[in-house]
Amino acid sequence: MKTIILNKKLASLTEQEFSRRCCDLAALVLGIPEYRESFASYIHNQFVSSGPRGEVFPYDAVSEIGRKDTAGNEMLLRSSANRDRVTRAEAAFLDRDRSVVFQATENVILRGRAPTKLMIFSKRNPDLTHSQYVEHWRTQHVRVLRSQDDFYRHVRGYRQNYIRENSFRTLSGKTIADPHLFDGVVELWFDSAETARRAFAAEGYQTVVRADEPKFVHVGKSIAFLAEEIIFG
Repeated sequence: MKTIILNKKLASLTEQEFSRRCCDLAALVLGIPEYRESFASYIHNQFVSSGPRGEVFPYDAVSEIGRKDTAGNEMLLRSSANRDRVTRAEAAFLDRDRSVVFQATENVILRGRAPTKLMIFSKRNPDLTHSQYVEHWRTQHVRVLRSQDDFYRHVRGYRQNYIRENSFRTLSGKTIADPHLFDGVVELWFDSAETARRAFAAEGYQTVVRADEPKFVHVGKSIAFLAEEIIFG
């Protein structure tokens, strides 16, 4: 299981200060033994630019926390270490009422990483259940992507994340207006931002891959961004 956090910075902070505070938070969290022992990974994705198709991204960064023991997650959230140290550190630079937390299951399609990372958050076609959306995405859509060499040859890594239904809350612990904000998150790695744009402009993507997307994705409801990926552990 993976915890994903859509981070919204306080309006008073500069991008540089926000980035520094994110790194400080990672160091603080990984310095707490209970957290360090329960985490399988801790990744920070800093916003660089909008997605290659021009999608907007209304957040400032995304944190991904891989967990070894999902059963212990709630216990950690209630622990004094979290309440007294982590929450106070978050409140100093994050808008906790506008930052969103949810849980997802990761599926590695192509293992690998590269300097430029693209993250796309998608909502399912309203005619499908969440399970039908996941099934089409992990089977049919993967086959379609792989079949288009002018797109797929540029991909250095590919992961799908299936969001657990009804797992959304704000970082401050409140419920959110839309309990089905998104259904999945895709992570794609490319050698550069230009390579990513070239891949999405390729004929195979434009004519074949995009034709498959409405079969499972609610077109026009996705958000995306190119990120600088920082791996802390």
